[in-house]
Amino acid sequence: IFINKTIKYVKLSTSSIKDITSFVGVNRNTFYYHFEDINALIKWIIEEDTKDVKTKFGALYNAFQYGT
Repeated sequence: IFINKTIKYVKLSTSSIKDITSFVGVNRNTFYYHFEDINALIKWIIEEDTKDVKTKFGALYNAFQYGT
């Protein structure tokens, strides 16, 4: 998702919703349609960034645990 790639360049701790939406080129309504607040955005970014790692380590864990 576009926002996930570009948001890494915005300092979230000191940014407002207006700063973030201006940076990624969406309006505030669009932001609030998808996220409750900046914390929800941060949580989503972390979940998206770690999804692939969880999948790979899950498969590795199962291979060791169950010999598959």
